[in-house]
Amino acid sequence: MICVFFSHHSTVIAQRSEIGGSVGAMNYKGELSSGFNLLFYRPGAAIFYRANINPTITFKYSILYGNIYARDSKKKPFPSLRNESFSSQILELSALWEYNFFPFRDPKTMAIDRWTPYFFAGFAFFTDLNLYQPSIPFGVGLKSIYNKTWNWGFEFGARKTFTDRLDNLSGEDINNGVQKSNPFNQDWYFYTGLSISYTIYKVDCPEHLKK
Repeated sequence: MICVFFSHHSTVIAQRSEIGGSVGAMNYKGELSSGFNLLFYRPGAAIFYRANINPTITFKYSILYGNIYARDSKKKPFPSLRNESFSSQILELSALWEYNFFPFRDPKTMAIDRWTPYFFAGFAFFTDLNLYQPSIPFGVGLKSIYNKTWNWGFEFGARKTFTDRLDNLSGEDINNGVQKSNPFNQDWYFYTGLSISYTIYKVDCPEHLKK
């Protein structure tokens, strides 16, 4: 009770953690989509936990789930003679490091610095029910303080994989001699999302009051 009373009359509250979620869309780059095709966006969503080490550095742990899709017949400007397509669900677990370009939720400047762009990178492990593979996520985002406890954000991230099998293409079509895939061109997937998070406040009780 003493610590609770004390926290309302001093600046001992630390903003260390956030829990939140995001909704958005996923995309794919590989044999069936050599460029970034807006027609191939499919739904995705994530939940996450952020540990704010200081106003500049944040660690983020995330679970992402969504769908990736592509079809030769929708490629621009010309469809492929291969006429292949695929659709797959992705489940990803990731550990990320975020660098805030401006101080974020710093008690000393929070009234002024209410938003920041940031860069992130890290390590992930994903599965699409057929594959179990690592990937390297990285990207950029923007996050902003809505009020004392709530934040919102926007993020775009790419995932560099180490496989050419996201689209389930391999080898050569024996019937017409068309090479289905390039084994030296590894696949990518992407996630774009809008997020909302809740800040968990931690009361740091002074040592002389803990007794």
